[in-house]
Amino acid sequence: MIKWRRFRRNGRILGLPALLAATLAAFPAPAAPSGLSHLAARTLVVPPAELLQAIENGDGALKGMDPGTERSLAAELERAGLGQRLLKVAVAREGGRPVALIKVQAGDSQSRLFSLEQVEDDAFRSMRAAFSLPEDLQHVDFWAVVPAPDAEGEVWHRPVFSVAATRVAFMHVEGNPSRTHREALAQLSALRYDPVFTTYARDWHSAREAMPRTAYTAPRIRDQWAQLTREGLELAATLTGPEATVGAIFRGANGNKVALTIDDGPHPLITPLFLDILRREGVKATFFVVGEKAEEFPGLIREIHRDGHEIGNHTYSHRRFSQLRPEEIYAELRGCARIVGALTGELPTAMRPPGGDYTVASLEIAERMGIVTALWTHNTGDWAKPAPTAIAYNATHELGAGDIILMHQGDMQSVKALPLIIKRVRARKLEPARLSDVLANGAITSLSAREAVARRTRLCLTE
Repeated sequence: MIKWRRFRRNGRILGLPALLAATLAAFPAPAAPSGLSHLAARTLVVPPAELLQAIENGDGALKGMDPGTERSLAAELERAGLGQRLLKVAVAREGGRPVALIKVQAGDSQSRLFSLEQVEDDAFRSMRAAFSLPEDLQHVDFWAVVPAPDAEGEVWHRPVFSVAATRVAFMHVEGNPSRTHREALAQLSALRYDPVFTTYARDWHSAREAMPRTAYTAPRIRDQWAQLTREGLELAATLTGPEATVGAIFRGANGNKVALTIDDGPHPLITPLFLDILRREGVKATFFVVGEKAEEFPGLIREIHRDGHEIGNHTYSHRRFSQLRPEEIYAELRGCARIVGALTGELPTAMRPPGGDYTVASLEIAERMGIVTALWTHNTGDWAKPAPTAIAYNATHELGAGDIILMHQGDMQSVKALPLIIKRVRARKLEPARLSDVLANGAITSLSAREAVARRTRLCLTE
C-alpha cells in the first residue's frame, strides 16, 4: 500500500482521509464464525435449477497450456475420487516452476446438492493429488463454479468456492493428520465461500459455527450496488467541476528507481507466476486489482499483500469512466476499496483508471475519497499479446528514473516478458520498485481537473 504520510502536497503532510478510515472500519478483516450467521437466513436442500445446469466442458478438461502435465494431473484427480464433476485443469510454467488451476462444478455429481464438507474434501484431495505429481507443482488454485448468465445472456462460470496454496504451505498442513480438511484449508490462504453456495448447502447450519476465522463469506459488492450508488449520488451533488483541484501521478521523481505496475487480476494461473518471479528477483511491485476478481480469489490478494507489494484500486468491474455516471464511478472505486480493505486491513490510496480513461468527475470523486489517480509513462502493450521481447522493449525503450511501467496479468506472454524487463531495467542502472518508491521525493501533481484531462489528451493515454 502507498503510505501517504511520506509525501507532501502544497506544503502539508497527506494522511489517510477520515472517509477511507470509516470505510475500513465498516469492512474489517473477516470476523469470527459467529459473525457469519446472517448468511444462513434460509437454507434450501435443493438449489435453484439455474445453478444446477450442467456446464459444458467444451474441448475437454485439459486447457492445453502444458498438455503432458495436465494429462497427468487429470488422471491423478480421477484416482482421487472427487465428489464433484471435474471441468478443467490447467498448468502453466515459467522458468520450470509450474502452477496449476483445478476447476469443478459445484454440487455432488450424483445428487447435484451443495455440501460444504464435500467441496472442502474435494479441494484437499485435489491439492494432495496435484502436489504428489513428479512434475513438482509449486502452486495450486482450486475453485468450484456454478453457471451464471451475464448481462448479454452468455453463461459464465461463477466461482462460489476457492482456495489457493503453495507447495510448502500445503506440505506443512498435510503433515498434521489431526486436522480436519476444513481446518487444514484454513491454514493455507483466504477461503472464499460465496453466499450463493452456502445459502443452499445442505450442511450449512451445522457447519457455519465451525467456519474458519479466515473465511471470506461476504456477499458480492454487486449485491450492494444500489446502496453504493445512493452514496455516490450524495457525493455527486457536491462536485465542483472542471476547476476542482485534484492530484494525479504522471511520472515519478528522480532517483534510481522506476515503478513496476501490474494491472487487472488477480488471475489464478498468472498471478502466482508473477509473484514467483518477483520473489526470485527480489522486486516489489504495485498491483492494481479489479474488485470482482479480488472477491473470487481472495487468497491471491492476501498473498500479494504478504509479499510486500502494494495494492491499488482498478475499480470493481473494470468499466471505463467515460461511460459511467458520477454515482457509478463512486461505486466502482468504493466497491474495490471495500474488498481490498476487508482482505488486507489496508485501503488502496491510488487508483488506475481502466484504459487510462479518466474524466473530470472521476478525478474529483477520487480526490474526495482520498485516492490519487495514477497513470504511466511506458505502456508495454502486453494486453495485445505480442512477443515477450516486444513487451520488454516497450517497457524499457528510453526508460529513465521515475518512469512508470504498465503491465497486465492476463497472459503468459506477460509472464515470460517480466524477467526480461527486470534484467533490462537493471542494465540501465535502475531498479524496478513500487509506485510509492518513485514518489518518495514528491511526484504528485496538483492541478485542476480540466488541466488533468487536457494532459491526458496530449499524452494519448490508452491501454
